[in-house]
Amino acid sequence: MSEALIRTEIKSVMTGISATIGSKIYDYMRLPNDKGIVSWKSYLDAFKDGTKILGWQIYRTSCLEINSTTTINLRTHTYMIEGFMSLDDSAETEKTFQTYIEKICDTFRPLINLNGKAFLSNPIQVLVIEARMFGEVLCHRVAMSFDIQAEIQWR
Repeated sequence: MSEALIRTEIKSVMTGISATIGSKIYDYMRLPNDKGIVSWKSYLDAFKDGTKILGWQIYRTSCLEINSTTTINLRTHTYMIEGFMSLDDSAETEKTFQTYIEKICDTFRPLINLNGKAFLSNPIQVLVIEARMFGEVLCHRVAMSFDIQAEIQWR
């Protein structure tokens, strides 16, 4: 139950619902940097789905480990799923974005062992939903977090 397998499975699950939530899904934190020079255009383009911003990034924010038995430890990985979508008040995009958030939560809820890639996957917690500038584009932003436990045999 390696971190890489867990991260890959999270992306795979999200890709499975990409017809609903958009296809720009990254399993790492994208950064607006091109060889040391900030490049907002290339960064924003990475999150464009058509002409609008609609993208997701998945990254690990922490990892705690405890003894479970004399040969097995439990590692708790905390993952963040962060999403951005262009805001258009006249099109009521707030409602669409909320639907995407619920779709992600509903999809992960029954995956208590993350399709066999983890010991235990806790429900997603929606930490922040806000409007925020994303480069020069006003966007909806969500930050969701969830803990995934993996057993590590060390002897």
